[in-house]
Amino acid sequence: MPQPEGEYSIIGKVGTPYGVRGWLKVFSYTDPVHAIVDYAPWYIDDKATTPSDSRVHGKGLVVKLAGITSPEAAKLLAGKDICIMRSQLPPPSQGTYYWSDLIGMTVTNSANEVMGTVKSLLETGANDVLVIRAADGKEHGIPWLMGRVIQQVDLVKRTIVVDWVLI
Repeated sequence: MPQPEGEYSIIGKVGTPYGVRGWLKVFSYTDPVHAIVDYAPWYIDDKATTPSDSRVHGKGLVVKLAGITSPEAAKLLAGKDICIMRSQLPPPSQGTYYWSDLIGMTVTNSANEVMGTVKSLLETGANDVLVIRAADGKEHGIPWLMGRVIQQVDLVKRTIVVDWVLI
């Protein structure tokens, strides 16, 4: 699968089949959640596909993909990333970042000590959280608070400088 920082960006993940006609639960990384269907085509395992129908279901979304007509066919896509061409995204505004750009970046503290690499991000309601994996394999959460905790983001050097101590 292409890496998020390359030609493609991950905008969601395929969930489990929904119903008997090939619908799928989809976990959207877009805001708002249903905006994921505005991007087409999607690339799943480097194969282009297009959402032909969708609807909000509870707090999530269910989607019908062109050519997927059975739960068996839908099940083959479960757990896979939904990508789009990077060129389909508008450039982020100054001081904002696509989460997919942050994945894999090296996190250092203000003393230039490497703390780990960004594994994922979480939306918690109060503020987003960087999940980093340290060299010892442990995962740690760092609040995404620009200017307070997050001191600098360098997309070219692929580094994030934080004012934070891992315990």
